Amino acid sequence: QENAYREYWYAIVKGNYKDFSFNYHRSVQNYAGQDGDISIFPKINGRITEAYTNFTEALVIKQQFNISPLVNIEPSLSVIHGNGITSAAFPFSQTNGTFGLDGGTKMFRYQGNLMSNWDLKQYGQVVFGGSFIRDQLEMTSIDGNPGLQVGPGVGDTAYAAHSDMKSLMLEYTNKFDLVGITVGGRYENSSFGNAFAPRVGLTYVYKKFNAKLLFGKAYRIPLLYEADSRTINYSGNLKPETSTTVELETGYRFNKDFSARVNVFNIEISDPIKYDGLNNAYGNNGYVHSYGAEGELAYHKANWGAFANGSIAFPGSSTSASLVSLDGKEFLGIAKWKANAGVYGNYKKFQISPSFTFLPQRTGQSADTVALGNKTYPSLFLLNLSLTYKGICKGIDLKLSGTNLLDADYVLIQTYYGSHAPMPAYDRHITMSVIAKF
Repeated sequence: QENAYREYWYAIVKGNYKDFSFNYHRSVQNYAGQDGDISIFPKINGRITEAYTNFTEALVIKQQFNISPLVNIEPSLSVIHGNGITSAAFPFSQTNGTFGLDGGTKMFRYQGNLMSNWDLKQYGQVVFGGSFIRDQLEMTSIDGNPGLQVGPGVGDTAYAAHSDMKSLMLEYTNKFDLVGITVGGRYENSSFGNAFAPRVGLTYVYKKFNAKLLFGKAYRIPLLYEADSRTINYSGNLKPETSTTVELETGYRFNKDFSARVNVFNIEISDPIKYDGLNNAYGNNGYVHSYGAEGELAYHKANWGAFANGSIAFPGSSTSASLVSLDGKEFLGIAKWKANAGVYGNYKKFQISPSFTFLPQRTGQSADTVALGNKTYPSLFLLNLSLTYKGICKGIDLKLSGTNLLDADYVLIQTYYGSHAPMPAYDRHITMSVIAKF
């Protein structure tokens, strides 16, 4: 634990003028280097010499054009850039392998969207549009050789690779007295295959009671790193994973301040893309079925409020054994249930928001990598606090927030049997933010 240091830096800049807006975000994470995700190298002369540094930056630009009071068009462009999550901070790091544990990796995503909203008054509302996404991966080994395997042959290597995804979507919404309906779909054409993802929703509102029923399918294509990186073995047959979700939510407002809601869900994922530790490769292995419920109570007054929420989820009997405990009753690495509660209040220019999260025992793979047994990790109580002073000077707000203030021993546990040790994470985290508004 003493060697498992982490540093986080981030900056967010937002701006808008009339119907134009932009959003820039940059985050940097530094953390202790690991040898094969198993052991963390100790300090040398009291100093961290083995470290990873990972950064991500994104820029999103939007412009809305109002063609008429009932019709608008909104084009948007975004660029996301980053490096490999295991990029060694020092060139002669012990953690460096042939490919520098992603030290020579650059990743880019370019996305363009064009959406249009048509208000048909009593006949409902129509939203339609399309998008184009290009993912690009560049990777070079320490000795200057190509870092990507783009085919099964020995010579099928490259310094860069890309994948494209084009999509069209259409959605119709209308309300008929007490009942509302939403029907839509998205068709996607990608380098890894094609898919249609439908979405249907029904809503019902009667006095203080409301309900909604949702059905939808989603589609995720493989990342280029999963498909082509030479740090893993080439599979050559990765395909998209698809998920099907059904949700039923009901809510009730007891008065203008107090409300409650309950949601039950069923999620099934076919051909999930996951890492196979034995073969050091990604593949479409197994099946995931999850069902459960979540609920929330909320109380809100003019200057203060409170909330409490919780959730519970179970693996279905058809879920692959590689993702659940030996008795099949819970997912690996994920708490079966969790609870959150908090209060918030405003006094003049001050705002205070304490909250807590409780996680019961979690199950992971035991240290015995041969027998593939289970180990239980203790329950956790996480205390959080946010303090805000608004208007410290004209247009400037100051915010101090902390998570896991009691420094509970929180570790990330692998969600499959891959023989990776748990990673210390989410320890006490203090953030100072300065928010400027012009």
